[in-house]
Formats: sequence, C-alpha cells, structure tokens
Amino acid sequence: MFYRRKYYLVKSEFAEILNAHFKKTNLPNQLKHGSRLIGR
Repeated sequence: MFYRRKYYLVKSEFAEILNAHFKKTNLPNQLKHGSRLIGR
C-alpha cells in the first residue's frame, strides 16, 4: 500500500479557489483511479 502526503502553503485569498479545484478536478480524478481519501 502506498500513501502520498502533500503540503501546500496557501495565501488566504486563494483558499477557496484551491478547495474548488480540489473538489472539481483532483478528487474525482484520484477516485477514478482507485485512490481513497483518508484525511484532508
């Protein structure tokens, strides 16, 4: 089993943009390829 952990330092004015991108693009793509989200 592999785990991937990434950290991002995000300015507060970009937090909503990053969250929207994660929910719309990143998460569906990762789930499509068999990933499971265990924390965020």
